[in-house]
Amino acid sequence: EPDEEPLLERVQRLREYRDALLQQRDELQRLQAQQKEWLDTLTSSLEVAEETESEVYRRWLEDIEQINQALDVTLERIIVYRQNSVAAKDQASLIRMIEWGRVATLEEQLRAQEAIIEATSRALADERLLASEAQELTHALEMAEARASRLRAELAEAREALFLSEYAT
Repeated sequence: EPDEEPLLERVQRLREYRDALLQQRDELQRLQAQQKEWLDTLTSSLEVAEETESEVYRRWLEDIEQINQALDVTLERIIVYRQNSVAAKDQASLIRMIEWGRVATLEEQLRAQEAIIEATSRALADERLLASEAQELTHALEMAEARASRLRAELAEAREALFLSEYAT
């Protein structure tokens, strides 16, 4: 009988090990399930973020397209107005008409560039923008600002020429 006691103790110890191992397995399975849930959540969050960022960029592209379409329509109207205008009475009238068309065209181009600057700045302020998209928009903003600056200078010259043409006669 004394030999049986160590055997019983051994069986008891093995049962304790088994129970401890089962408990560890359950804990590992629970942790695995949590990890899988976390990864699934992260993956879906990244997909949503990617779509949202692309949405910001797509919205910017749509805004720029609308601005450019509006500019095209306005410039066409100016061209049609010039073509449909009655022939100038004299050289001075012709010069005024040409200068007016130039001023109107430059004003519209400047309005379009300012709208592009506003739309681009708004898109750049959105933190959901991808880094590559932000880089592209930063370049687009710099270009729009440079164009606007050039247009302001040209517009000032055109307004002065229009003013002078009105007093040329």
